[in-house]
Amino acid sequence: MRVLLSKDRTPDAGDIQLGFLNVGALAAGKASTVSGNFNITSLGLTSTAIGSYFLLLVIDDANSVNESIETNNLIASQLANISVIA
Repeated sequence: MRVLLSKDRTPDAGDIQLGFLNVGALAAGKASTVSGNFNITSLGLTSTAIGSYFLLLVIDDANSVNESIETNNLIASQLANISVIA
């Protein structure tokens, strides 16, 4: 699963990729809980990256897994603020 910071709720080339989380195969109708830590400072973000972002979790964004429902592979957080603490 890709983890992104995005200015909107749609993944695109302008998003900041934080990393990946490993999610195993799921049977239809099943869910999984995953967790992870991402060091935003290691990404080399500059002050231009300060602002409000959505955290996007995207799984199977290439649609390589045949599913009966292909529209449930994205979840977006509420808007969150990214700031620099000196």
